[in-house]
Amino acid sequence: MRRIYHKSQCEQPATWNATPAGLLGLPIERPWLTMGARDSGPWGRRRGRLEGDVDNAKQIAAQTTAALVGWRLARLRTTLDGPLAVVATGGSLALATLWARLHETTGRPAWSLTPADFERRRLPEGARVLFLSASGRHHDILNAARHGARLGARLHAVVYDGTAPLCDVVRAARGDVTILPAPPPARDLADTQVAIPTVVLAGNLYGGFAHGHDVFAVHPTALPPVRPDLVVALGAGLAAPAAYDFAARCREVGLANTVQGDRRNAAHGELSPLDPAKTWLVHCAPVAEVARLDAYDRVLPPTLHVTRLLSSIAGIDGALSLYFQSLVLFRAAAERFGVTPSVSALPDWLKTLYRQAEEP
Repeated sequence: MRRIYHKSQCEQPATWNATPAGLLGLPIERPWLTMGARDSGPWGRRRGRLEGDVDNAKQIAAQTTAALVGWRLARLRTTLDGPLAVVATGGSLALATLWARLHETTGRPAWSLTPADFERRRLPEGARVLFLSASGRHHDILNAARHGARLGARLHAVVYDGTAPLCDVVRAARGDVTILPAPPPARDLADTQVAIPTVVLAGNLYGGFAHGHDVFAVHPTALPPVRPDLVVALGAGLAAPAAYDFAARCREVGLANTVQGDRRNAAHGELSPLDPAKTWLVHCAPVAEVARLDAYDRVLPPTLHVTRLLSSIAGIDGALSLYFQSLVLFRAAAERFGVTPSVSALPDWLKTLYRQAEEP
């Protein structure tokens, strides 16, 4: 009989403070460490490091929130008020997916696009273009920004480095730039902290962190007993960005091949080639969908390992909660299965492709 593991985000009583962390809804206590946490087992053995990751994320979030000035958020909200193309590449593409889904909650359409896709598609008149890039230096994102400037589109960029060339390109096109406090340098390719400032900015922009929810709460779950050959990450609507990010990160570090989508679309043949004993299926969903998950999972082969990332919070904060849970689960899996490579460990041909520039 298959065991289904839950890592549910549940609202817990906590002590609140009036610091930036308290304003974010971050509790001083860490109830997830004592609610069902084991002292042994795959998760329990890494509990100390994961505790540090959660604390670091909260500190980065508090630092980012303290740097967000009210009038700047209002100006950014006005700048992006319309159809929005969110352009990003690599590790920022999942953040673009999250940002686009949050933007859609305003009733405005939004798309997450790679630079190459952006350059080859026609956007509706009046569409805004937002570039997300931690470094603001890669030629793919710079070429896309220059293309946007030639179109006369209204541009905006979010970066961690105010000296980045992307800032110059966007400002030359009379666009705006948001510079976020940079998180600590990435430890390896499995590092997740670089995403936190952008997640916090997007959440604040669209009304998140305003209702006292602890979106950074995580609860322990069991990882697969062996490293999977295939990871299937499923989520729809506001839960989709968490599934997208989890699959992309697993793929990037070489943890496993991945399938990403929603559970209904996956039922249309995408799951047919999997070997259940070597597959890890991760659901990202609100608690309200548990009955549907139960019906879905009862049909799955019993040897397939299933994990559920659940949120009892609705709306924007629920999306942020699931996204953070996916970051923590990924980091735990990367450490458990020993896939935390450095950039220097990548094959030379892949580094060459990364540096290769195409003429615009």
